[in-house]
Amino acid sequence: MPSTSLSFDVEAGLTLDQAMMRVGEDLHHAHPELSDELYLVSRGMHAGCSWDEALSDLSQRTNISEIKILVRALVQAGPLGVVRVLRTYSDDLRLASQQRARTQVVKAAIKWVLALLLFIVLTVLIVTLGPLLSSYAHFSLSPVIKCCGWSSLLRLFRTDR
Repeated sequence: MPSTSLSFDVEAGLTLDQAMMRVGEDLHHAHPELSDELYLVSRGMHAGCSWDEALSDLSQRTNISEIKILVRALVQAGPLGVVRVLRTYSDDLRLASQQRARTQVVKAAIKWVLALLLFIVLTVLIVTLGPLLSSYAHFSLSPVIKCCGWSSLLRLFRTDR
């Protein structure tokens, strides 16, 4: 998770722009768009923009709610509260991700149970009622078959073989 990596890097003593550059390099293959955005923020800070301006530009460029929330929290906390904000935000993201995963697991389990019950009940009904329906068809259709001369169909339903 990028926010966790940012938090570790800032706690380890890197500045925010150095940490963003490092996380951007780490994410280059997995998330190239996010990597490019973090690189632009880092370049903006190196070019002389204040870090809150560079982060505000990031939130405007991406227009993603999670990034906007993180940027607002970082700007409000100021340079001295960055570590605390990053740690809290990464914990919140982790909890939200776990809750989404649990919700998906519960939904999947319900779908599996319903599908299994449906197919098991259908199979049991076919296995138990199949012979009954076969003998019923033999006795109820035998006068019609004899009357119409379809004796070959009667042999299909014969159970005394």
